[in-house]
This record gives sequence, C-alpha cells and structure tokens, in this order.
Amino acid sequence: MGKEQRASKNEKKPKKDAAPPKTAGSDRPTPPVTSVMPKGKLAKKPL
Repeated sequence: MGKEQRASKNEKKPKKDAAPPKTAGSDRPTPPVTSVMPKGKLAKKPL
C-alpha cells in the first residue's frame, strides 16, 4: 500500500513542478514597486 501511494505522489510531482515556473514567470505581471519618500523634516534629520 505504501509503495502505491509513493508512486502516485511521484507521478503528480513532476506535473505540478513543471507548471508553476512557466505561469509565474511570464503570465504573472510584476507589481509596481513603490518607494516611500521621506518628508522634509525626516530627510533633514541628522543621522
């Protein structure tokens, strides 16, 4: 019984592994990176 489960697990893994990289790489657009700009007093503060 244990070996059968392992075999089915190994069969499913390659399929699952092959799909995500493709979709994540080209399909999903990268969100715009917004940087927080410090306001006047914060920027002039001596470090």
